[in-house]
Amino acid sequence: MRTIKLSVTLMLLGTLAMADTVDEQIAKIQNATPQKRVQLMNALKQELFALGEKERVQAMHKLRAKMNTDGENNEQLQARSRQRVRLNQMQETDNMTRAQNMHQHQAAGQAMQQGALGGGSANKFMGHK
Repeated sequence: MRTIKLSVTLMLLGTLAMADTVDEQIAKIQNATPQKRVQLMNALKQELFALGEKERVQAMHKLRAKMNTDGENNEQLQARSRQRVRLNQMQETDNMTRAQNMHQHQAAGQAMQQGALGGGSANKFMGHK
């Protein structure tokens, strides 16, 4: 099974290596089945990694522009990304608040339980004599 995957990957790499431009590779990725698309993208990523920084940046811009089938421009993508970050931050804040409230209730319950078991220590805990 592993050798089959390796063979398929090598064939895909060979196919991508024969492609003259990044544009052709992107076109192949867009026209591929979902499973093959993953393999082609991984091969393209490896090829991009081997490029120089300037060429890599240019290729990534082309890739983003071509793969963006919704017609969204870069500003819309950034706005959506910022909105997602804000939502994630709000969810994290909510989770932290819930955890803090839970710990406070647990501490209060333990203090009351210790007061009931230890006699008048609950009154001392609450500042009473």
